[in-house]
Amino acid sequence: MVKALDPDCEWCGQIDFEWVASLFPADLKSRESPWVLSRRRGLDREKARNEGVFVLGADRRFRTKEPPRCSFCRALFEQRARWPEPGRFGRGSTTDELRAYSLRDVFQASEEGDQTILVLVPGPDSGPKPRPNDSIHTLKMRLRFSDGFRFVLCIGSDRSPYYLASHRIISRRIDTNLVSGWIRECQRSHAKCNQPVMAPSLDLINCQQDTIVTTRRPRQYVALSYVWGNTRPCRIGPDRRLPELLPNVIKDAIQVTLSLGYKFLWVDQLCVDQGDHARKQAQISQMDLIYAGAQITLVAAAGKDTTFGLPGTSRKPRAESTMVTASGRVALHVATPGPGHAIENSKWASRGWTYQECLLSRRVLIFTEEQAYYECGCMVRREGRTARATSYEDNIQQSAIPSIGPLYAAVTVQDTRDLDMLLYMYRDCVKAYFSRELTKEEDTMNAFMGIDNKFKMILRNAQSNTSISPSLVSVELRSVWGLPYPVSPAFDPGVTRRMFIAGLKWTWYTYGMAQRKPQYPSWTWAGWTLVKKPSIRYNQSSFLRVNSVYLTDVFVPEIRFEYDGRLVALHEVWDESVDRLYFSQPSALLLDVVLVPKGCLRFMPGSRWSFLRIYSADVMLDATDVSQDDFRRGRLELCLFGEVYYDTLSFLVLRPTPMGSYCYERAGWVHVRKRGPDMDSLLEKLRNEVCGPEDEPDSSNGKGDIEAILERATTIRLV
Repeated sequence: MVKALDPDCEWCGQIDFEWVASLFPADLKSRESPWVLSRRRGLDREKARNEGVFVLGADRRFRTKEPPRCSFCRALFEQRARWPEPGRFGRGSTTDELRAYSLRDVFQASEEGDQTILVLVPGPDSGPKPRPNDSIHTLKMRLRFSDGFRFVLCIGSDRSPYYLASHRIISRRIDTNLVSGWIRECQRSHAKCNQPVMAPSLDLINCQQDTIVTTRRPRQYVALSYVWGNTRPCRIGPDRRLPELLPNVIKDAIQVTLSLGYKFLWVDQLCVDQGDHARKQAQISQMDLIYAGAQITLVAAAGKDTTFGLPGTSRKPRAESTMVTASGRVALHVATPGPGHAIENSKWASRGWTYQECLLSRRVLIFTEEQAYYECGCMVRREGRTARATSYEDNIQQSAIPSIGPLYAAVTVQDTRDLDMLLYMYRDCVKAYFSRELTKEEDTMNAFMGIDNKFKMILRNAQSNTSISPSLVSVELRSVWGLPYPVSPAFDPGVTRRMFIAGLKWTWYTYGMAQRKPQYPSWTWAGWTLVKKPSIRYNQSSFLRVNSVYLTDVFVPEIRFEYDGRLVALHEVWDESVDRLYFSQPSALLLDVVLVPKGCLRFMPGSRWSFLRIYSADVMLDATDVSQDDFRRGRLELCLFGEVYYDTLSFLVLRPTPMGSYCYERAGWVHVRKRGPDMDSLLEKLRNEVCGPEDEPDSSNGKGDIEAILERATTIRLV
């Protein structure tokens, strides 16, 4: 959309746009470097790089509630509305100003040519506190990684018609030819994204005939990821034809599927029989294969339910990019904001089911209200920017999808160090998934099952590689209730036990805000939900700490699982030859642990906890209905769990249940930190408390404090 600059706008009339357009050289074919040319125009390289070039003061013009009538000023008004919260950007500033920056400098662009970008920034400080030194750096980072800022490109007509450097004009409808080119580029160049997947027998939508068909051989199909919202699911009639009243998002997905040259579409609402519980559960257990088998997954990241549709289709056109002609020689292109801000703040990015739908897909095409965004395991593309725009476009680590990125899907495993990395990545997925919401709490593990299967498949695929370390050939990755651990005949049982206990040591960033889910055990993260979420601004996946913890000593000599009354040791191999769906999860965890006398932990004057009246202790409780007062009243118990990094003793907090003696549920953690020889002193004092002072360790037979303590281990049942 091309508009003329408003001649009645007095503020815009003060700007010499031709001078602004000439600030940074547009032609790099000149023998002289661009900064030599810039210095001739009176620019200081370092100052311009750090502070930009002042163009015009804006005072409080864009701090009003009503947008200006001028098209250029309206773009700046919208830009300011997307600023970060005041506490992080422009603190103490009461005015704004317009500054010019080099496109190549801000975006680290590598193609020939440079352009001027105009950005509204906080003006000089008027408050008592100076503006933070990193304000401009913060601005550049936000522009570079495209998390919602709208900025203006000042373009000279010497590259007619309106050379856009690295940005495209966004039309009202999506350019499916452009998207098809991205897909072909991936199919042609990315081996990681084109691994064969044995997709199961599926029901698919035949988009040409509007019917549901069952496929028993591999077919190329497209998948859809969206938010159901409060709408009712569609029902298929006996003739297997699509209902006449389809949700808008499904109608639009059918249209896009055909436009991309595909015939079949998979949508859970229509392709999974919602009334057949057994078949539905079988499909849920194969989500990793369904989404990985799709050629591309369409993501509806706009709107809150199925009625909104996919922006950029004929049913849901988008707003066009704005081009403002400032004079006969200069035009201003109002650039489209990056997709990161829109995706991160979408309803889609907050839902639990959509996390694995995106993570498991080999390619995704995300529809926001302003543009479409493409990502695969090796590259990112978007409508609003050309492929050569920046040096980081081919770097998948700069994913615009919060807490996902196909980096996980592209991981390779060749030795035990990679196995550790695989476990770290698994737990990173747990952290990101836990911050999301589910309508039904009983779906907690169902919506994560595909990710669990994916990591197991990564290890199995690696074992077929001839370059893999021999120590990993027989390793099997298992998990119980979302807690992963490796098992191998070559492993000492203590290694498996240590790795499993490391997974049990998940904690919270903010304590006392969780509530139990009765469907799941208390010792898994899946058994809890946050009643009150902490105010974490930039990393919503940080509600939960599930990073692996290195334990130098594990004070839990035996771990067993209880399956419907049957006990299975941690290192035993059970039969998983039946459908993985019906492999039951343990109902309880039996641990041989040392219960610590209740008087060991006390609350001391000065609002601090003390262990054995000498050592400082950190008390971290889980639930909203458990308080430190429960310790004072003797309602909670401690069991010794392990030593971490040679300087910390960890104790699991237990709350008795009415299900019998020595039956507990998890209630939190207590950590006692001491270094070097102090740890030996701590263990000696703890032995005296657990065993009594008369039970002296016998050094002649190698029996020390730890061995003496472990002799007092008791079997507890953790539910």
